[in-house]
Amino acid sequence: MNKKISKYLKKIVSNTNLNAKERKCLYESLSSNFNERYSDYIETGMNKELAFENAKNEIGDIKEFEIELNKNINCINPKLQYIAIFFSAIFIMLCLITSFTNGDVFEYHIFQFRYLLNLKYILLGLVPFAYLPFMLNYLNSSLISNYFIVFIFYIPVGIFVPIALNRINNFRYNLKIFFFFALIIEISKFFGTARATTTLLLINVFLCIIGYMLTKLIFSLLNRS
Repeated sequence: MNKKISKYLKKIVSNTNLNAKERKCLYESLSSNFNERYSDYIETGMNKELAFENAKNEIGDIKEFEIELNKNINCINPKLQYIAIFFSAIFIMLCLITSFTNGDVFEYHIFQFRYLLNLKYILLGLVPFAYLPFMLNYLNSSLISNYFIVFIFYIPVGIFVPIALNRINNFRYNLKIFFFFALIIEISKFFGTARATTTLLLINVFLCIIGYMLTKLIFSLLNRS
């Protein structure tokens, strides 16, 4: 039962706008409070499952609890949040558009369209950075400019999404968002002629992280002033 309680509380804490140290402190506080309530129910003669459910009900719905908790933790100005939501939507759309229009420039120039459905090259695309030797051999100004257009929009996504979600301090939460966003971009390529590769997925996540670190730096500087 201790593992079940721990898993439940970690789920609550993991989605808050707190850094790792602050999440640990909050978890310890919630754990102490929850275990005290749980023990009280056990002492009345309740079984463990019912005691757990009653103690959980005292906290309330997990989503509502997270929302109320985040309202009082490192709040983002609502106007700034709405602006961030607007720009997040724009840059996410630009990432989708450029991934279809320019996302397969490198592979197309090297392998040509007849290889796109070849199992060998599909499997090769699953190996991170397997195309790196080819990239070094075939790199030119045209490919650099095309990939710049493809990649440049991921940095603003990393900047605005944490603000839009009010999760600036939670790196793990944002990393999951960035990964699933990049994964959706790559999966969507199966519905077109572009090639989905783990290399592009990792690069896109990395660029989102750069944007996130810029946001962290900016807010850190603003808080000091």
